[in-house]
Amino acid sequence: MPVKANHARLVLTGKLLGAARKLAGLSQKEVASRVGCSQSNIAQIELAEYVEPDPMILQKLSVLYNLEYADVIACIVFERYQIDFSAMPSPPGSLRKIVVERVKLKVEADFA
Repeated sequence: MPVKANHARLVLTGKLLGAARKLAGLSQKEVASRVGCSQSNIAQIELAEYVEPDPMILQKLSVLYNLEYADVIACIVFERYQIDFSAMPSPPGSLRKIVVERVKLKVEADFA
């Protein structure tokens, strides 16, 4: 049976992006101005009101917050495929590598 994505809201991703914005010392309005969207778009992303946030906005947020875009996408993958964060090795390596491994293991298990 193939792996099915969970299309629930991206709560963790929203919280992480909200925290990154606060660490950058920016308001939602300032961020919106810099990435070319409305303040309500930023609020909706942070409050997980979007099931599928615009990839271009996510990429611009990644640059603005000095995050790896791949890591933001990895966070979405973790949420979509409900991968257990407690299974992450300690100390964690590259989030992208961990995501790839976890998804690979989950896909292999589902097709075994």
